[in-house]
Amino acid sequence: YQRSFTLLETIVAIYVLLAGIVGTMNLTQQNIGAVTTMRNQLIASNLAQEGLELVRNQRDSNYVNNAHTGGSIDWFLYIANYNKQLKLDSYGFYQYESGTPTIFTRDITITGSTDRGSGVFDKKITATVKWMEKTESKKVEVIDVLTDHGF
Repeated sequence: YQRSFTLLETIVAIYVLLAGIVGTMNLTQQNIGAVTTMRNQLIASNLAQEGLELVRNQRDSNYVNNAHTGGSIDWFLYIANYNKQLKLDSYGFYQYESGTPTIFTRDITITGSTDRGSGVFDKKITATVKWMEKTESKKVEVIDVLTDHGF
């Protein structure tokens, strides 16, 4: 006398296995989505910080050049209100000129002009990186205050 599985026991066993597999697949899909979101947010944060560094670098370069020539160049005019889509070149660097278009757009704005006395002015630099993720618009914004005499 051998005992075997009934049809009902087989159906219940298959249902339990399928529930486990579907649950695992759903969790994996959610994790992949979360990783993509975190990756994009990390890239956007770095691109926004780089935007501030671009302004700081231009200010410092103009300051050094003006110290040698005695000229007067408003370092803010070079990069103010620079709103462009970023591209990824073949080396993996983000830039404006050439490369494959990305989902990221960087906007750099320079506002305010607070006089600190003696002709030294503070300006508020805002670097905003925007991108679309699925149907939702996302952004990262970084703010810094720089003076026209950075030394």
